[in-house]
Amino acid sequence: SKENSFYMFLSNKSESKIVLIEFDFDGSTFIKKSEDVICDFDISYGSYGTGRTRYNPVLNFEDEFLLDGTGSSSSGVRNLQCALILTTKYNGKLTIPTNNKYVTAIINLIILLIPQFYNLLFNKTNTEVILKNNKLVANIVSTQIEVHQKYGGVMPEIASRLHLENILCVIDEALSKASIKLDDVDAFAVTRGPGLIGALHVGLQAIKTLALIYNKPIIPVHHLCGHIYANEFIDELKFPLLAVVVSGGNTELVLMKEHLNFEIIGETKDDAIGESFDKVARVLGLPYPGGIQIDKLAKEGKHSYNLPTPLHDGSLNVSYSGLKTAVINLVHKLEQNNEKVNINDLAKSFQDVAVNMIIDRVKKAINLYEIKEIVLAGGVSANSYLRQEIVNLFKNSNIKVIIPPLWCTTDNAAMIAKVASHLYERNIFAPLSIGVDPSWRIEDYNKF
Repeated sequence: SKENSFYMFLSNKSESKIVLIEFDFDGSTFIKKSEDVICDFDISYGSYGTGRTRYNPVLNFEDEFLLDGTGSSSSGVRNLQCALILTTKYNGKLTIPTNNKYVTAIINLIILLIPQFYNLLFNKTNTEVILKNNKLVANIVSTQIEVHQKYGGVMPEIASRLHLENILCVIDEALSKASIKLDDVDAFAVTRGPGLIGALHVGLQAIKTLALIYNKPIIPVHHLCGHIYANEFIDELKFPLLAVVVSGGNTELVLMKEHLNFEIIGETKDDAIGESFDKVARVLGLPYPGGIQIDKLAKEGKHSYNLPTPLHDGSLNVSYSGLKTAVINLVHKLEQNNEKVNINDLAKSFQDVAVNMIIDRVKKAINLYEIKEIVLAGGVSANSYLRQEIVNLFKNSNIKVIIPPLWCTTDNAAMIAKVASHLYERNIFAPLSIGVDPSWRIEDYNKF
């Protein structure tokens, strides 16, 4: 709140209070000067299960904001601290009227304040974006890739904690770059799913906090919709189109007959293509993220290993589990026979099969549906071989191909804002009771 002071939430079975503590620091020791109670309130135990408490009275924090509701005391402590920090930082006012809904309040409604602001699903980035007159004026990125490399993949808990550490800096930098204040924002967009549940919660609770403070609407955005609409930074979408969604967590062929009209006509039955790239890279001893490494090495190799192409059922679906397992078994067999693995050749052989499965399904799709445009979407759309093969497939065709810029292939907030601009025009807003959905289907983008 100010230099040499901090807020503390104190609680026992009969009462709770928030105090402002001022202190001196002599270089080695903190010496408390004063302790002022900002508010105190009673806690009575309700009937919501073990460890649950009901906060009955309305809390008055020096008339700065009012809170009332129910929730677990442990998360309540953390979230109250966060709400105090955010409200102090942005001089906002929060008001939650007393009601009988057990939806959130102190616990889940105000909430995690130092989390991710606009968007972050997995490990790639903490980002905040600002669109002004539908033009991108700020897109700030704080990457986590270096942290996760030491583990060979995404560590969900670490990803969520890093969001908490970086968000305030990201918010401030984006606002500064855009030369606006939070009061100027028309709506707050946030990724609701799919993705890692911890990271999704961080972003959503941050948006709820800001929406409450500034009385602005919340726009929940589907992660894969964002990847598809990232192509609007290149050109307007033309319908009907086929979106080839390829990422670390999803592999789908999505038919769009108009804006915000999604139909999955093909998808993976097990592993996503990006997931298989990472797992194969790991068994080859390559660093994370594996897709980049395999793409690079494949350019120096030749297709010398015979690998299977799974799933021959005539559908538009794909399967990568068997291909991944075949590579792992091959590597282990060669090692047991003291034979050297040609990493460049194996990278090339694997990439050819993995990407050609996608190309094969795209060929089938354009014969089954009327398609005017093909768009690539998702992190694996950065793969050079996939980009090359898609372009070659349609170079003598009337079907237009849009390839997203490399900066827009990984998770970012700019793509979320693109979708949000369309949702805003249709007044698709969410109530403050909204929750995350790690398995949210793209067809249900407006169901929450």
